Amino acid sequence: MWPAILISGFLFGLAHSSIYRLLPTFFLGAVFGYLAWRTGSVSCSMVAHALNNGIAMSLLHWKPMSHWLGAQGVGYLPWHLTLAGTAVMFVSLWLVASLPNRDSIPSPVNG
Repeated sequence: MWPAILISGFLFGLAHSSIYRLLPTFFLGAVFGYLAWRTGSVSCSMVAHALNNGIAMSLLHWKPMSHWLGAQGVGYLPWHLTLAGTAVMFVSLWLVASLPNRDSIPSPVNG
């Protein structure tokens, strides 16, 4: 499982065509791969990807939000937002990891 998750994460990073964003997008791709494996569905990864992109675009284009968060006029995301986002991500991954194993959940077809 882990080699497939890491390889798909690396390919996800390469697909974004930026050497400067390779490591962060590789990490996000690995997280999305883990979510897909753990939940047994790509839907969770799609929602996480949409949330990631939506938050980034909101910070970039919605001036009241970027001003409220203290990110207006900066060329990088401030550390307090980076640390808060990292904390939320780790709590979310912990919650996903604590879900019952997908193999132990009975299928609606099989009973």
